[in-house]
Amino acid sequence: MTDKFPEGRQLGYQFGKVAGALDPIWEQIREERIKRGLTMDQLGELAGVASSTVSRGERGYQTWLSKTRQIAQVLGITIFTVMTPSQADRGIE
Repeated sequence: MTDKFPEGRQLGYQFGKVAGALDPIWEQIREERIKRGLTMDQLGELAGVASSTVSRGERGYQTWLSKTRQIAQVLGITIFTVMTPSQADRGIE
């Protein structure tokens, strides 16, 4: 979802909280983080984001798509590898 501010800047959110379910991207990120034995703090530091961003994403809350991309990239995950066809069709990266 993209919201526009009056001055024309865009606020790009990733997908919103889904009734207790993790977004497929964050499911993959969480699985890979645990597989590699990384804490949320360590992953956040490697990706250059706050550990709270990792925590929020893994709990199913909205995160900036750019931050999600940074985190996924550290783990070797591309956003399109974990997107559903309907998300890809809408052009969500």
